[in-house]
Amino acid sequence: VTFGHLPGPHYYFDLAMAYYLARRHEDALRAAESGLARYPNLPMTLIPAAAAAAQLGRKEQAARYVETLQRLMPSLDPDTVGSRFKDPARRAYLREGLKAAGL
Repeated sequence: VTFGHLPGPHYYFDLAMAYYLARRHEDALRAAESGLARYPNLPMTLIPAAAAAAQLGRKEQAARYVETLQRLMPSLDPDTVGSRFKDPARRAYLREGLKAAGL
């Protein structure tokens, strides 16, 4: 089935984040990497990529994502990441992954 266009950039972020929160870290990382390959200038996809890589124990890969994220978004405040989640447990789990990644 062909729809004639690629999914938009937010699709990859949303998919990666959904997989991450479902604790499907391999799938989250794969979705984020697909998004980054198609939309390299969209830094928000680095967030689930870094968190998923850290949860998988891939510290060097996670650190590279964090380094790129900090370069592209120097004013990013780790304490505000995930603030849109209504469930505080989801916010905490995302921040846990980002902290493990070095953010």
